[in-house]
Amino acid sequence: MKFRAIEKNRGMYLTISFDINFGKARLRGKTNLSVHRDCIKTFNPITLKTTPDFTQSERLEILGKLNSFELFVEKTKASLKSQNLSNPDIELKDQIEIYFGRTKEQEDEKTMSLFQFMDYYIDLKENQRFSKNGIVKSFHPTTILEYKRFKRLLEQYVDEKNISFNYRNVNAQFEVDFTEFCRKLQYKSNTIGKFFKIIKLFMNKANADGHHNNLKFKSFPILREKVSNDYLNEAELEELFNKRLEFPEIELPKIDYFLLMSYTSLRVMDMLRLRKKNIIFDEIPLIEYIESKNSKAFYFPINNKVQTILNYYDGGFPNDVINQKVNKGSAINDVMRKAIRHKKITCHSGRRSYVNNEIIKEHLMTI
Repeated sequence: MKFRAIEKNRGMYLTISFDINFGKARLRGKTNLSVHRDCIKTFNPITLKTTPDFTQSERLEILGKLNSFELFVEKTKASLKSQNLSNPDIELKDQIEIYFGRTKEQEDEKTMSLFQFMDYYIDLKENQRFSKNGIVKSFHPTTILEYKRFKRLLEQYVDEKNISFNYRNVNAQFEVDFTEFCRKLQYKSNTIGKFFKIIKLFMNKANADGHHNNLKFKSFPILREKVSNDYLNEAELEELFNKRLEFPEIELPKIDYFLLMSYTSLRVMDMLRLRKKNIIFDEIPLIEYIESKNSKAFYFPINNKVQTILNYYDGGFPNDVINQKVNKGSAINDVMRKAIRHKKITCHSGRRSYVNNEIIKEHLMTI
């Protein structure tokens, strides 16, 4: 038996084919394995090498699967020879199709469509519980929402294109078309990059579960662009704090939330969830909060400026007392951009202001 990569395939992932001599017959066909073009030293016979994206363990796994297939073929050939069949090569071909799970009955039994698999996987993760450091946890709701958001977007893409869509359609042309589709909807590069990370995750999990053999998705690049966001130094924060009461009543809570983030290093999502009950007293007043990214409890001492802001809201946070709650970082950004016109304010600017100012203080102390 000989293995080779299919040289006619111009993509980055090459399917491994086989040649089998059986008596006077010669069988040729495809395995269900593909490898990156860079992993192949020679095309005939196939020799695999490791690359930065193809580890030694992955190389050994592929070679192990090829060895198992070769052992299966040799055992099947020996069995068929003992049966004195008139066309043993046809039976061998049928047995190989069964081995790779490619008969119609097997395909119908095991295969979910791409959208069916997405529903299955999202439901699985939504209800899955796992243990981390002895604590039973579940997947963060934001992650689940991102999966659902992507599925709706892909369905919108399919409807607009008026095409049938399954695993085989996730190829180089899809990469171009879907990126263009997202650009028209004014998604930024980093967001589009997240979408491709999610489709790669779905495709990878579906491949591992045996629903398809299309590995072209592995070559999709993940778009990223450097996002610049400015921060306010201590003098600028002081100026903003001193004139906070000059802002209109509807804008002041958003200004105060930005200041609170700048004094505590909290993320937007964490800050907006805080209420008066999160203020505790343990010798000194503290803010107690559960960080959204890792569900850990943290405590932050309340300094004089933070206490002044909290006192304005009856000892709590803006969302404790105002009628129209602040629930999005973009609402804070819009007000801050009007107040600080010479800087690019984003959702991360408050947290970054705290971090940068602390680093500067540490640096000055060492001089």
